[in-house]
Amino acid sequence: MSFRIFLTLCLLLFTTSFVVAQERYRPLLHFTPPANWMNDPNGLVYFDGEYHLFYQHNPFGIRWGHMSWGHAVSQDLVKWEHLPIALPELEDFMAFSGSVVVDKTNSAGFGANALVALYTGYRPSNGHQAQYLAYSTDRGRTWERYTDKPVLDIGSTDFRDPKVFPYDGEWRMVVALPTQRKVSFYSSPDLKNWTWLSDFGPQGAVGGAWECPDLFSLPVENWEGQERWVLQVDLDRRSRAGGSGGQYFLGRFDGERFVVDAEPPSPLPPAGLTIAETWATEGQVEIADGVVRSDDSATGTATTPQFELSRPWLNFRLKGGRHPGKLGLRLLVEGEAVYETTGYNADDFDWLSWDVGRWQGKLARLEFFDETSALWGRLAVSDVQLSHQPAPDSIDRARWVDYGPDFYACVSFANTGDRKVWLAWMSNWLYAEDMPTDPWRSAMTAPRRVFLKRIGDSVRLCQEPVKELERYRTEVEEVRLDTVDATYPWSKLVWADTGDIVIEVERGKADKLEFELLALTYVVDFKNRTLTMKRGAGQTEFHPLFKTETTVPILLEDDRFEARLLYDQSSVELFTDQGAVSLTTRTFPQQKTRFNLSSEGRTGDVMVRSWGARYTQG
Repeated sequence: MSFRIFLTLCLLLFTTSFVVAQERYRPLLHFTPPANWMNDPNGLVYFDGEYHLFYQHNPFGIRWGHMSWGHAVSQDLVKWEHLPIALPELEDFMAFSGSVVVDKTNSAGFGANALVALYTGYRPSNGHQAQYLAYSTDRGRTWERYTDKPVLDIGSTDFRDPKVFPYDGEWRMVVALPTQRKVSFYSSPDLKNWTWLSDFGPQGAVGGAWECPDLFSLPVENWEGQERWVLQVDLDRRSRAGGSGGQYFLGRFDGERFVVDAEPPSPLPPAGLTIAETWATEGQVEIADGVVRSDDSATGTATTPQFELSRPWLNFRLKGGRHPGKLGLRLLVEGEAVYETTGYNADDFDWLSWDVGRWQGKLARLEFFDETSALWGRLAVSDVQLSHQPAPDSIDRARWVDYGPDFYACVSFANTGDRKVWLAWMSNWLYAEDMPTDPWRSAMTAPRRVFLKRIGDSVRLCQEPVKELERYRTEVEEVRLDTVDATYPWSKLVWADTGDIVIEVERGKADKLEFELLALTYVVDFKNRTLTMKRGAGQTEFHPLFKTETTVPILLEDDRFEARLLYDQSSVELFTDQGAVSLTTRTFPQQKTRFNLSSEGRTGDVMVRSWGARYTQG
């Protein structure tokens, strides 16, 4: 063998290994761009036998920027054909999120059954956001912009993400006013001329900016004659699992305004022992009417005298900017910092609670610190109390679409008839740009059927992966045991990096059930009826906020845990409580797929079904 051939083979081997290493986390059943950055799904619509997926896309790099509409089509929501960019970036003009409808009656004048896109146009030079229109008359293959002027403009830098749908022979739009924590409703006869109808909000969770709203009606499947309108709104930060996420409201829509269902009033904070009535201040921190505050341009500190942790919870209200390590409040117990928080770029007070039970009886003090004069360099703290219970914040009061850290900007497909299907961006703005994937970045969730169901005394939004995914399953492997057996070779049951698992476990005398999959650990607490997801294994070092855990309440009907886990190279989507609870999580394991099942105490009957996947993208 010549030296040149040897070098060529070595180079080929190295290149192949490098590409394989880069691609090890690319999903097989979930949509990803061929290359470069992707975030929110846009313009989801079903037309002429095809599902259209548009998405926020940077054609030039793996970080956010140069926002354009990427485009792909599918006949089954699983196998996608990539198409050319539908709406490219123009000079000083990016194409932000929006929606696509089928104009069956030619109301806009582009032809019957034209595809019409309403999207937010953003001008980086001045931050201006307004709603623009584009259309296609060739099954979405090419798009024409309808003039260079907006069809809806309120002169704002925070006015985006229109979702349009037909209503009573006209059109309706729901669009976000992000920093006001509101959505606005508009009507139009022709998709070109829009009239304001009403606003909704602030309500529910308000710790972040509201984005990507959606509105649709659904029947309650096990409650004859009942239906509800679902208003879904995302928050760019401070969701249930931290960072970005989505909440929903159930109510009624009469064509002009949305009215949320009557619910019990938000619980008041528990009675508490007020502390920190006096603070020692340095710098420009001010105290007035029991509020410790700093302004954007101010820096300084404030410190309480020592106090005894006489009760298990420390509750307080906080608002202001997000600058970890430079702006915030910390608790020191016997001189050691044990808790620290910053704001969430929000000017609405919300309750926060710290569990201090392990230090009860010890001396502590609070430190308020502001070391930045940057944008959102302000903070305010008030109503510091020791209590026997945590204070309920807006996160606890909200209804969350998904309880995991990686479910954002979900939007439903238009024109799907009685079946409502949506998908979301499977990431989180806290760390999305730093994910360890290259040359592509970000993935979508599995498409999910969305439905309403009466569970107990309440109507819940439920989700399940679409049936089309089951076409790509391998033959099922099934295990039935009379209890969890720690010696059983569970890892042999789950042999693929992509697949589907169903778990059913009767509680018996067990206090806890634990299972592992793709470097994630899940703990079912039968006594407290909670499910905890722990993300601490695998690659986590690329961002300090990626390593996390979250705990959610679950029903555990009949003292039985049932769950479905759809896993795919670098993600796990868990569904339980009849689909009313889902947890979507990205993960980057550094070893072969491992599954393990164990319990604390003896369980009752156990059943596990496992499938691999027959199909790979590309």
